[in-house]
Amino acid sequence: MMAIPGYTHTQAPLAPPTAPYSANDNTVLANPFSAFWGGAVTEHIGAFAQVTYAPPGPGDFANQFGHTWT
Repeated sequence: MMAIPGYTHTQAPLAPPTAPYSANDNTVLANPFSAFWGGAVTEHIGAFAQVTYAPPGPGDFANQFGHTWT
């Protein structure tokens, strides 16, 4: 698994709408978050898979396509 945590502090607060974030000092725990799987399928064949989730940015939660799974 992999997660990239982040913290954002700006000199001036963000303008609305910022939901679900606050106007400043935001902590993000999974931006993006990935899970990995790998192993043997047969004696001579292996596989590796990765699934990644990336949340939308501040103020972009109204966009139904803002959340991405790859």
